[in-house]
Amino acid sequence: FFDAFSIIKKVKPSIIVSSGGFVSVPVCLAGKIFKKPIYLHEQTATVGLANKVVGKFAKKIFVSFNNSAKYFPKGKSIHSGNIIKKEIFNKNILPNTDKEIIELFVTNKELPFIYISGGSLGSHSINRKILDNIQTLLRKYRILLQTGENEIFKDFQKGIEIKNSLPSSLKERFVVKKYIDINTIGYVLNNMNLFIGRSGANTVYEIGVLKKNALFIPIPWVTHNEQYLNAKVLKDLGIADILEEKYLEDSNLEEEIERFEEQLKLRNIDKEKLDQLFPTNAIYFVLDSILKEYLKD
Repeated sequence: FFDAFSIIKKVKPSIIVSSGGFVSVPVCLAGKIFKKPIYLHEQTATVGLANKVVGKFAKKIFVSFNNSAKYFPKGKSIHSGNIIKKEIFNKNILPNTDKEIIELFVTNKELPFIYISGGSLGSHSINRKILDNIQTLLRKYRILLQTGENEIFKDFQKGIEIKNSLPSSLKERFVVKKYIDINTIGYVLNNMNLFIGRSGANTVYEIGVLKKNALFIPIPWVTHNEQYLNAKVLKDLGIADILEEKYLEDSNLEEEIERFEEQLKLRNIDKEKLDQLFPTNAIYFVLDSILKEYLKD
């Protein structure tokens, strides 16, 4: 707290904008002492203790998901949506788009294209499940698996080894990457038929913005069951389903995908509601709202 106090005293900011986390609490408390206007942006569908504390004295709270407003004092919250990367809207091939992924997409186009990701760090449990069942899945799907880089389990290396052992007809349906770079992520998200993986706030929001279908496997050990509640936002809207981690190992992934595909045929998705719940101008909305209030005061 004393470090934060000293910094605020020295820098003399006009406005403090917080996106949460425990490290933000002493900064915001120091700002309150110096009578600085504090604004909060809540990214997730649930709210941690840090943001609940800061929310009590924040001037205004911007929420990514409507249902997180209930955790804050009445009248303070406004639905802004989440701040998203402009690159997710790049649906076409760019000069630096990954050539191997392009080849995966343009080949065997009669097969659905599934993008699987355990988040930026990857997920060993998801990687293992996919790799253990890859031949069965590749009979019906093209698969892009983003493993992350893990020096303990070496899932990326195992994925490459398994790919190289496949018959050529299946090998061309499978691509393994440690990461999907910024020049390629828009191409992947816009052209995939299904996402399978973790449900961090940014991932869920991007899926909602692009109106894509997802089978989420939330991390069960995060605070306040955050990833499950993020995923539930899209499940309740009908474009996603949830496979809990505790059922992953014993699940038949092919059957889970097929069951979800059949459910989607019966659902009437309200795309206008998706547009309302997942606005794409959050950065401009938040800055405009803050600056208007600041200049007015």
